Amino acid sequence: MGQYLFGYGSLIDAESRAKTGDTGRAYPVRVSGLQRAWHVVAPRSGYTVVGVTSRREASCNGVLIEIEPHELPHFDARELFYHRVIVPEQAVTFLSGERLSCPTIWTYMTSCPGEPSRQYPLVQSYIDVILTGCLAIGTDFATEFIETTLGWGPAWLNDRLHPRYQRAMATIPRAAEIDQLLQTLVSHAFSDRSDS
Repeated sequence: MGQYLFGYGSLIDAESRAKTGDTGRAYPVRVSGLQRAWHVVAPRSGYTVVGVTSRREASCNGVLIEIEPHELPHFDARELFYHRVIVPEQAVTFLSGERLSCPTIWTYMTSCPGEPSRQYPLVQSYIDVILTGCLAIGTDFATEFIETTLGWGPAWLNDRLHPRYQRAMATIPRAAEIDQLLQTLVSHAFSDRSDS
């Protein structure tokens, strides 16, 4: 694989990545200088997803994904409401103790930050995909995702029975674990979650 893609949301999950294109190995990492938040409104889909913006004192965990250059247009199409930018190699810390020489690292930055609303809420089907990917790495990794993501708010829809997210999982084997983490770490928002 010639290049790398930093995935910090649904791209953390291997099954979700595979629905878009072929990728290689994924390495758990933390990238400094990026702030993740619920602020990318997807109007055609009817919900809000996570994105990152530059913020010197922040950091964001995710996965560094091996990818061939010819696969990038598939992911560019998936990340329609973002723009692809270079991540400085020195901003990346490998959480598995490995260290790679990464010639080119890309990620997707928020193009036009917005806010969740009743019209464009957070949706549980999307959160489930992300946290399933995080939990495959470990509970601490999932905890860090939740704690370092801004904007967990009252506009949150439990759409598991009727998923809005187009790459929703058919089954969520770790749903109880996901709910427990969310209840513990963002209880103020989770308790206001409404059913679809």
